[in-house]
Amino acid sequence: MIFVASCDIPFPSSPLIGHLSSLADGFDAVVPRTGDCFEPLFAIYRKTCLEPMKRLLELENHRIYDFYPDLNVRYVDEEEIARIPGGVRSLVNINTPEEFARCIKQSEIP
Repeated sequence: MIFVASCDIPFPSSPLIGHLSSLADGFDAVVPRTGDCFEPLFAIYRKTCLEPMKRLLELENHRIYDFYPDLNVRYVDEEEIARIPGGVRSLVNINTPEEFARCIKQSEIP
């Protein structure tokens, strides 16, 4: 089992990561879901995901969530995430300099 996080998620919550890990038994993946969107780069994956991932890559498909139908996935919805300390903030994603500046201001990082 491996936890995957992208480099543009600045506030990973240890309690949320622990919660996701605690749900992994019996599943190939544990993936947060906000609305209709998956958070595939803040998720837990087992080795059983390797072959479906490889098949996608061989087809030049780079959307990780496209192999979810081939897996037994435990989705973690917003309501469940909101009950975990720092859970919602863990899924903040920074993609632009403006988002980074806003993040620094909101976090009061010097």
